[in-house]
Amino acid sequence: MSNRDAELALLTNKCVAWAYDSGILFHLANQPEWHAYQLGLETILPVYWSIVTRNDKESISLNHWLSHYLQTYIRSGGLVDLANKWQLPEREYLLAQRSKWLEKDEQGRWHCDVGQVRTAENRDCLPEPLEFTSIQYSSFWPFDNFDTQRLIQSLLNTAFFTLFAVILAQGLAILFSFLTLKSPWGLGHVVAFVTSVQSSIPPILMLYLVYFGALPYLIAPDKTHLFSGGAVSLIILSLYTAAGINNLVSAGYPAKSSLLNLYLQHQVGVRANLVNLAKAAGIASVLASPNAVLVINSLVSGSGHPLLLMTLLALFYYTEVMLFVALINYVVHRLEDYLSPDSEDILQLTQEDV
Repeated sequence: MSNRDAELALLTNKCVAWAYDSGILFHLANQPEWHAYQLGLETILPVYWSIVTRNDKESISLNHWLSHYLQTYIRSGGLVDLANKWQLPEREYLLAQRSKWLEKDEQGRWHCDVGQVRTAENRDCLPEPLEFTSIQYSSFWPFDNFDTQRLIQSLLNTAFFTLFAVILAQGLAILFSFLTLKSPWGLGHVVAFVTSVQSSIPPILMLYLVYFGALPYLIAPDKTHLFSGGAVSLIILSLYTAAGINNLVSAGYPAKSSLLNLYLQHQVGVRANLVNLAKAAGIASVLASPNAVLVINSLVSGSGHPLLLMTLLALFYYTEVMLFVALINYVVHRLEDYLSPDSEDILQLTQEDV
């Protein structure tokens, strides 16, 4: 979503190549941290750089001065001198432009001049100006098909990421509870201690420590990551939620109680943990690009319309959390129906404990 993100993605092996400004990449390739990379492709898609002034009477004199200044800078070789000073690649273009703007006709007039009227003969000297007013936007949906597809894909990715996180967290919670309550030889005490420590560490801190700290430090630039950004955030969030559920379910209850009964007795707390996971997963999936937050921020910075996009993001997260609440409630009710014959056992166990 930014040049810095692209640079970090290439250095941490989240992508295989980075297409960017050839002059900047030329200098990066000579720095020590980029020794394992190369500029093996020729430059494509040349882009003109321009200086833009306001289209009003007050800016006419500024526009006139800047245009003649640039013209003089091209003809005098000032741009070529700067390119040589900073050892920029592909200086042939600047040399060709200088030669073009030094050409004169038989009457001694400049072939290229900022005061000329644009004609077919000097079109290569004076490219067509940008027409900002020609860009039309729809008042109802101001984004093109590409950005719309990006937005839809990011929302789907976030929703599926949240679904996987909830499923994985519940599976790990059952496993931790089984090991805590049913395992012999003191293993349950060890699992209970580990989950207590795990649930006391904020997940956002673990994400930063693991993804931005441990993984880049342990893995060399020429090696690939064992886990992607999405996998790291998925595992950490699921472990954190599973540890919290295990601490809630296994605290102070005898091992003879079934796990499903314990989960039903603590269903309010279990559901609260899973709902909090659904809230956090949408934000933490920033590491699993493309994410709804990153794409919408990109659209806001590139195309504007912050009110529309922020409202869409808020509605999406609200709808997503409500759907997961309904899903979790449905699963709990089905378990209650499945275990309804054992309701007397649950009541008897509770009375004995009291």
